[in-house]
Amino acid sequence: MTPDMISTSTTATARGRSRFPTALSGSEWMVEAHVRARTGASLRTHQRRTVRNYLQLRDIDPELPFIPVLQGDSAADYHWCADLYERHGVALSRLPLVGVRSVCRRQHSAHVERIMRSLHTRGLRLHGFGVKVTGLARYADTLASSDSAAWSYSGRYQPGCTPSHRTESNCLRYALDWHTRLRDSLTIARNSTRAGGGRTRPSSPMRPGVPCRAGQRGRTRIAREEAHRAR
Repeated sequence: MTPDMISTSTTATARGRSRFPTALSGSEWMVEAHVRARTGASLRTHQRRTVRNYLQLRDIDPELPFIPVLQGDSAADYHWCADLYERHGVALSRLPLVGVRSVCRRQHSAHVERIMRSLHTRGLRLHGFGVKVTGLARYADTLASSDSAAWSYSGRYQPGCTPSHRTESNCLRYALDWHTRLRDSLTIARNSTRAGGGRTRPSSPMRPGVPCRAGQRGRTRIAREEAHRAR
């Protein structure tokens, strides 16, 4: 969601999310070039607005678990954003989580690995937004948590495990199985690296072990159903 698409006020955001018990992020202003081209604002302006949004949410209801989110392009940008939080009295290293945004399209790169490792030296418990297998293979040790919709995208091509599931894109069991396989593959890759075998890329969780296998026949069936509904 880009800033110009946000129609709810900060107060409404806080009230609307009050029923959720886990960590929440506010309306951050992403800094990718294509987003800034739409707003006409600078990278620093997007960073200031992101910090201001967090401060407003915290003031509205300090009990809600909103987390501060760092925005940037280079490592220096992210540290500038972190320093801005600190200047407003937000002790980032004392918080349970600090989010890192604007990395999902480059999360697999050495550039983002350097950013994560640099932020990790500040003693922050980082949450990586949109970090997938290739990114985790590089810097999972710097993260306290991460999220990705990769499991759901994969599940679109898996026939549902029950009659009520057309696919597995929103299946809790599929998501949990994906998570287990991902953790196992990361452990194997990490142990291989420690043994002196060099960095090993984790196997994709969508490979062997998927509980509901689609194969080509399953994908063909789904495509046929979608084409029928489109007529």
